[in-house]
Amino acid sequence: MLALFKRLEENYVHRLRSALCEAPKELTAVADIISKAYFNCLADFGPEGLAISAALKGTEEMAAQQRLMIRAYIDLMCNALRPFSELEVGHIHPVCVGLLGAAEALASETQTGAISERVATAVLAALIIKGVASEPSKVG
Repeated sequence: MLALFKRLEENYVHRLRSALCEAPKELTAVADIISKAYFNCLADFGPEGLAISAALKGTEEMAAQQRLMIRAYIDLMCNALRPFSELEVGHIHPVCVGLLGAAEALASETQTGAISERVATAVLAALIIKGVASEPSKVG
């Protein structure tokens, strides 16, 4: 089951990297791609992905895999967003950690039906833009 979950995660990261390579070099476009990819990943995982994740919770192997995935995702976000940010060196990483936390909270709300995926995607994109743009002129 761990190998299946890892394959699902790797497929997601590969698709996100590909989408980012093809993205217009604008913060709004990159934020939209990151946000849509995050919520599309949850949809792609479907109930099977969530069931696999739940079954593996508490195992050391799953905890290690999740730490690797989180680091890879944060690094990917940092690299994609760094060109649009005037944050001081070293600040983009903690901002991306916070953005991932926001994404996870929004995902939890979508899974319960409290908010729609469309709203969650738009909110995450807006948070990304506001999180990395130090000046309004950097947006767009």
